[in-house]
Amino acid sequence: MDEALGDLVRIAEFNLSRSEEWADKVQDRFLERGDALGDRPFSGRPLGGTLRALSVPDVQYVLFHTVDDEEVRILWVRSTREDDRR
Repeated sequence: MDEALGDLVRIAEFNLSRSEEWADKVQDRFLERGDALGDRPFSGRPLGGTLRALSVPDVQYVLFHTVDDEEVRILWVRSTREDDRR
């Protein structure tokens, strides 16, 4: 979870340095997709075990998360342009 928060700060700073409008859009989409996971925790494609990847294609990011006992944890966030291998 700490890594995901760090990712969000890094992404926000990067996007703000280029366009406040774009940074706001990305943040809004992250919140929308994160909230949707509360209703549909098994959204996204399975990557093995409990790990899943939920795309946010219109802003080119992916939310990597796990689902355990109906609890969703967003572990990290990556741009589709970044290397997301762990």
